[in-house]
Amino acid sequence: MSISLRRMKMLDLIERVSLISDLELKRAIIKYIEFNHKAIGSVPASLTHHHNYTGGLLQHIVEVHDIAITLAMNARNKDRPIDMDSIRASAILHDMGKIFLYIPDASYGIGFRYKREKTPDHAVMGIVDFQEVTHFALPKNIHLNILSHEGGWSRTGVYPDTLEASIVASADLVSSRLDSPTWTF
Repeated sequence: MSISLRRMKMLDLIERVSLISDLELKRAIIKYIEFNHKAIGSVPASLTHHHNYTGGLLQHIVEVHDIAITLAMNARNKDRPIDMDSIRASAILHDMGKIFLYIPDASYGIGFRYKREKTPDHAVMGIVDFQEVTHFALPKNIHLNILSHEGGWSRTGVYPDTLEASIVASADLVSSRLDSPTWTF
């Protein structure tokens, strides 16, 4: 992936963050992205499944955001407002912990390998790092959306139990299936 394309995708991500209406949350996420921009723009989202290429994480995050917003816009109901900031923030942050899982290794398949044989849960790592870097406490609903983004089958054991969490988990699944060489419809 060329540097100009990588920059463009990072600008795409910042553009999506700018749509968050809560100013403190928006500033914290921008601070976090600026702090980790090199890793976000260079690591894969997975080694063996979806978006398994340099820059795959960034591509996946943008896709999850866009799919989640499309789902939310179609699910809008005047009797039950949807927390769009929660969806945007959760979709953007859901896989950030993956920046700590992979290191470049030209001798391994796609050019990356796991840093450790047994990896901690990336959702938990992302939340902890976000709070350490930004000194911003994410609201509980965003925590739960991030922890449940894999639909409850991850090591967190947290299941999506709100509409917003279900939307983020569904968007994550759709994005991963659209780019997976091992999944067939």
